[in-house]
Amino acid sequence: MTSTIKLIAIDIDGTLLNEKNELAQETIDAVQAAKAQGIKVVLCTGRPLTGVQPYLDAMGISGDDHLNYSYLSKKSSVFMFFKN
Repeated sequence: MTSTIKLIAIDIDGTLLNEKNELAQETIDAVQAAKAQGIKVVLCTGRPLTGVQPYLDAMGISGDDHLNYSYLSKKSSVFMFFKN
């Protein structure tokens, strides 16, 4: 069965991370399961890319994937990274 969900956008602080600011194994497993179904996973945050990279690595979003599917925002600037 093909999923109708094409993309999941997840905030990092207070959503992706638990109360100890840790990435739970259950979360990693869920993200990897979504990716295995062809669902794009987007991390949304006010953090710089260097603050996002450890979580991308832990979830197996590597190489150019992080540039394809990251949404970073700081004050009035918004940076969206999508590969053509």
